[in-house]
Amino acid sequence: MISDNESITKSELRRSKLAERDALPPELRDAYSKIIQEQVLTLISALPTGCIHAYISFRSEVKTYMLIEKLLETGRVIVVPYIVSNGEKMMHHSIISDLKNIHPGVYGVPEPSETQEADLSQFHAVLVPLCAFDGYGHRLGYGKGYYDIFLSSLPKEVKKIGLAFSMQEVERIPAEKHDTRLNMIVTEQGIIHASEDSV
Repeated sequence: MISDNESITKSELRRSKLAERDALPPELRDAYSKIIQEQVLTLISALPTGCIHAYISFRSEVKTYMLIEKLLETGRVIVVPYIVSNGEKMMHHSIISDLKNIHPGVYGVPEPSETQEADLSQFHAVLVPLCAFDGYGHRLGYGKGYYDIFLSSLPKEVKKIGLAFSMQEVERIPAEKHDTRLNMIVTEQGIIHASEDSV
């Protein structure tokens, strides 16, 4: 775990943790992802019936394909993000019925070929990708700001769940007071509930 170091910048931390995540052997990422996905399925099964917002995994992120397919099998409405390449810093959100028509979108991130806009007021939980996280629920994203804007727009009662490998945890993420914190982070070592203490 990276120690609390006020001199480290978000960019430096992002590069460091992404390099570490990329260095995980693919078979280990697959095994860890399976454990994480099973834990998330258990978490979501306890939530009221409703929409789940999930990212479609990319590169060395915690994989979500199996998770999305299993949630669809249970009858959950699944919504995934996509980006319109017009320069706006805003994610759009589409309902999907399967993962058959997925293609690389902006930045190469997988997204549906055909979209059906979703009602954000119906979400019960959002599954969030990240570069790094701390025990206070702060996340370090990819630096584009899309999730920051999206998460800040959600009602407080929507569960914000980060998916990460345990090696992505750091002692403290440089954060601002207005940053939206995650409620919990699911790793292969278990579920970390964000501390209510302020930092």
